[in-house]
Amino acid sequence: MPNAYVDALSLFTTFAPIFKHTQASVEQVLALFNQADVWRRPERLNLFIETFALLGEEHAVLARKLQSAATKAITIDVQAIIKQGFKGAEIKQQLARAREQAIAGIFE
Repeated sequence: MPNAYVDALSLFTTFAPIFKHTQASVEQVLALFNQADVWRRPERLNLFIETFALLGEEHAVLARKLQSAATKAITIDVQAIIKQGFKGAEIKQQLARAREQAIAGIFE
């Protein structure tokens, strides 16, 4: 079985039950994105979203929101954070905060 499908199955078995009521918190969405490593490998999330959307119309709506949130969160520019003067571990914290805000714009 190709690794892409193994990765997608792992994401699906972990996160589909969490999202089964078609609701998701910002923290849950960020956890999904981090585990999928959407920041470097967005195709891993895409397969999860395509599969999740097949569960029904309500899931398809959430899948579209996940895709929108991912698109928005991926565009966060780490260089802009560095230019603000953050260093070391602060960069990671600010990047996570900016990603959370991007996701919250879709899910709250």
